[in-house]
Amino acid sequence: MIDLRNGELKDILPLEFTRQPQVVAISYAIKQAYQTYVQVMDKILVYAFIDGAPEFALDLLAVELNVRYYNNDYSIEVKRDLIKNALIVAAKDGTNYAVETVILSIWGNGTVDEWYDYGGTPNHFRVTLHDVTSMDAIDRLAENIETVKRKTARLDAINISVPANEEEIGFGEILMESATVFIDSDQPSSDIVFYADELNNALTDENNGLLFSRVDEV
Repeated sequence: MIDLRNGELKDILPLEFTRQPQVVAISYAIKQAYQTYVQVMDKILVYAFIDGAPEFALDLLAVELNVRYYNNDYSIEVKRDLIKNALIVAAKDGTNYAVETVILSIWGNGTVDEWYDYGGTPNHFRVTLHDVTSMDAIDRLAENIETVKRKTARLDAINISVPANEEEIGFGEILMESATVFIDSDQPSSDIVFYADELNNALTDENNGLLFSRVDEV
């Protein structure tokens, strides 16, 4: 079988023609021109070849596709996955499927539970993440969820767990192996994220102050 990217005209010519120097030269010249064309086409067809697109092209596509939950700090693998799923998420914007797709692209795991799955308040939901070893991006996760969830839906909590014997998660002076991040819906302009342990006990710093952060709504 002839490789179209590396094949030459002489590969399909009768043997007597391939012995002529001028034919070999023409075949080589055509091959060089074709390979240049193929290299250019690979860079132009970014929608079809996202797996091979350079990082700067992914950043530009994120702007073009208005991927609101995209961030330049993400790894190139996460960026590729976000771009691949951008149109699907846009088509299903406001659904739990969209929320879960974004979570899977960024975190690699996670589930979305509707309010009736855990006896919550109608139109509320919660998110569960597994194998988390850092809390640095939780605020960003809440913001990302806000961009794709239904506007009438409220995020109750982000449940987080790490495997046994894995690195512990630290909150100031507090060390723990799992946490539930609660979202307070009483604030009209922002969400207050409180941190708690696996028994829902509020976490405090060395001065007994509640550990929390504020996430402005998008």
